[in-house]
Amino acid sequence: MDIENNVVLSNANLESEQVNETAKVLQELGEIKEELGFLKDLFVRRLNDDKQKSQMINALDEGARFAFIEPFLTDFILVLDRLEKNDDDFTRSVYEEIYDILYRRGVERIKVTDEFNPSIHKAVKSNENPNIDTVVITRVIRNGYTLSGKVIRPTEVIVDIPVVAQAQM
Repeated sequence: MDIENNVVLSNANLESEQVNETAKVLQELGEIKEELGFLKDLFVRRLNDDKQKSQMINALDEGARFAFIEPFLTDFILVLDRLEKNDDDFTRSVYEEIYDILYRRGVERIKVTDEFNPSIHKAVKSNENPNIDTVVITRVIRNGYTLSGKVIRPTEVIVDIPVVAQAQM
């Protein structure tokens, strides 16, 4: 019987050790899982920070490039204005060639419709017109230009504006 008791005690001790060892392993796994969760969260936050920093750097870079090139383009556009007013073939050819060069670099002439948009048009003169309900472009004075969607110079236009009826007193 003593042997049987020893075997039972030995098995009980073994089971107890296994239970203790399993508890330790489970506790370590829990700690590893918690640390892994923390590291995953840290990784995601740093990845988002990197994306934000990259977007800010790109925006600053684009802004710096625009600030650097905008005065140059403004001057070039003034040359285009002078060339555009001449009708001889040579001057017209130079005008088209310069515009093509600028166009290939992202400069585009603002397309004008009859609808006035203050973000891309500058009204240099206005006339009252009782037959309209909204501001309408009637004539382009100087072409406007954009660079990659940003206005370098707004299109200068003459507009008709609706006549506002004055309230009777």
